[in-house]
Order: sequence, then C-alpha cells, then structure tokens
Amino acid sequence: MIGWKLHEGNLGPDDIVAPDERLSWGKTAGLGAQHVVAMFGATFLVPILTGFSPATTMFFSGFGTILFLLITRNKLPSYLGSSFAFIAPITAAMASGGESVALGGVVMTGVLLALIGLLVHFAGARWIDVVMPPIVTGTIVALIGFNLAPTAWANVKLAPVTALITLGAIILGSVAFRGMLGRLSILVGVVIGYAVAMLRGEVDFEKFNAAAWVGLPDFVTPSFDASVLGLFLPVVFVLIAENVVTVGKAPAAAWPGLKAAVGAAIRTQLLSGVPSMRGAPGATGLPVRSDAELGAAVQELLDREVNRAVANHGGKISLLAVRDRRLFITMSGGCQGCASSQVTLRQGFEVMVRRVAPEITEVVDATDHAAGRQPFYLPAATVDV
Repeated sequence: MIGWKLHEGNLGPDDIVAPDERLSWGKTAGLGAQHVVAMFGATFLVPILTGFSPATTMFFSGFGTILFLLITRNKLPSYLGSSFAFIAPITAAMASGGESVALGGVVMTGVLLALIGLLVHFAGARWIDVVMPPIVTGTIVALIGFNLAPTAWANVKLAPVTALITLGAIILGSVAFRGMLGRLSILVGVVIGYAVAMLRGEVDFEKFNAAAWVGLPDFVTPSFDASVLGLFLPVVFVLIAENVVTVGKAPAAAWPGLKAAVGAAIRTQLLSGVPSMRGAPGATGLPVRSDAELGAAVQELLDREVNRAVANHGGKISLLAVRDRRLFITMSGGCQGCASSQVTLRQGFEVMVRRVAPEITEVVDATDHAAGRQPFYLPAATVDV
C-alpha cells in the first residue's frame, strides 16, 4: 500500500477508485476482508480437493500476490489464487507419481505461462485473439463455472439451512443496504452465516484449539516427470482464458478518464453480446443515423418492450431527447427514487438500447430521484438537456 493516495470525497455508486488510490483504512480493511472471503473458496478448496497442503497454498498465494504488486508497482490490482483448472491434472499426477511429481507439473505450467507473458510483452496480444477468440475463451470460463456447480451443491447439502440463510443475507444486503455496507454484502452474509452455523452446532473448534498460533507450512521439493506434461500443459490455455483482457487507448487519451468507459463497455459486451467498442461512426460502412432517427428507434423500444415490463412494477421510462448521440431519459412512478433504479437502467434498459441503437454513446438519467415516493438518493444537480 506504499505509494497509494487517499481517494478524495465520498464514494458514489458510479465512482471509480484508481489503482494508485485507496479508501480510508477502515474501508480498505473491510473490502480486503471481503476479498479474502471471496477468494478463500478457490484458494483453500483446491488444495483440499487435490491433497495439497492448504497452509502451503495460502502461503504462496499471499507471497505471489505481494510479489506481483511489487513488480507491477501497484499499477494493476490483482490477487493470485488457485485455479480449479488444476484439479484434474493434479489428481491424476498425485495418483501416478505423488505430491512431488504433481508439484513439478504445476511448476512447469507456471514456467510456460511466464514465457507466454514474455511473448505478449514483446510481440503483443494479437495472436491470442487469433488462436483463442472470445467465443473460445468465453466458453472455457463458462465451463469452469458449470464444472464447479456439483462441488457447490455438495457443500450446500452438508448444511442446507445455513447455506440458504447465508445466501439470503448476501442477496438482501446487496439490495437493501446503502453505501459501504451494501458493498460489503458478501462479508456481512458470511458473518451472519457463520453465526448461524455456530448456533446450530455446525462449527467444530477442536482442531482450531489444537493448532499452533505460529508455524511454517509444509514445503515439498518438486520433481519433474515428462510423462505428466500432457496433463498440465493444456491448463495454460485455461489460464489464458481466465486472465487475458486487452485494453487499448488513443495516444492523447488519459487512463483515469477511460476507466469508467472501459468498465461500462466490457459489462455491456458481456450482458448483451453487442460489440461495445467499435470504430468511428461510418467506419464500418453502415449508414450513420441522425439523433432524430436514434430517438425514434429508442421510443419504439420503450413502447414495444421496456415500459411493458417496467409497468409491472409501477414504473415508466420516458425519452427526453437525443443530443449528439447522448440519450436523456427520465424515470417515473415506482422507478423514481427506487433503490434498484440504477440496476434497471444500467443492466436492463441500457443493454437493450445498445441492441437497437449502438451509436448511442451515453444514457443520461435526468430523473429527480429525491422527489420520488421512496427517495433513496440525495438531491442532485439538474441535468441540462
């Protein structure tokens, strides 16, 4: 955290904390604890499933993360944990050659991934797009999630009541809580779930009481067996699919000003499938529509799909204007002041707009949410349309 500057001002729903910034120490500790909880499943569960030492895995996960942050000089915040892609090859290698051979396979995979990183550094990442286009990387990541579903369900069946209460607390916290408490919904849910598990007698403190307070993990020397190469090297493709996102910028553009736009573009791409980052209007040979034509397309979308769905919750979205490819709207009825209005707008309506009017560069909510029936928002400045 050396070199990080304090993020100035209150943290709003759409504010961005830069890689070289931090929140107050209390908020930083809370978010850090939540991230530990979120990553604990992979970092701790993988060694349990494969037979590796959880303590050793946690040690090198932390050591690798610190080393990564030092090498990148805090420019790329990331946590290095375990990958479920290693479960199958490690299990097979453990059965045939033991822990040392399995560890050797992991080391060889890491060396190969490091060489690929050097290749990307000097030759660029274009070849990854050719060899592994988005349809391939997306499928790989989706399959990883599907393969983990049985493991999650098996854990749920061990304590279904506690699992449902924990899940419900996380969902309720993310929807009902405001500010930092809403951002810490996972941590809050886990604390509630742990308390429920203790009350139900599902927590065993015997091993905890018997464990030493300070100790070193069990280190194992890797041994290298060429016969397991075929098991581990394909994992590199999965690791590339999990980790590679390439972002470019114009020479005159500044990274801080692009953070929000890049994040919104990636989310839109994932949610709608509509390419969000494209060339200048007209560069693809498609006709350039006027603001009036774009407004007509959006109004048809509102009449045909959006407001029919929003009306079920007593709300309505109205088109104000389209100016310089910026779409101005207002929300009324049950949507005005609703705590979920921004979710409806950004993850629902905006995604649908991208589908019918991809030329729209921004959707501006000009609603006075503080005047709504349930105002969850503080009064904001009037938007000039």
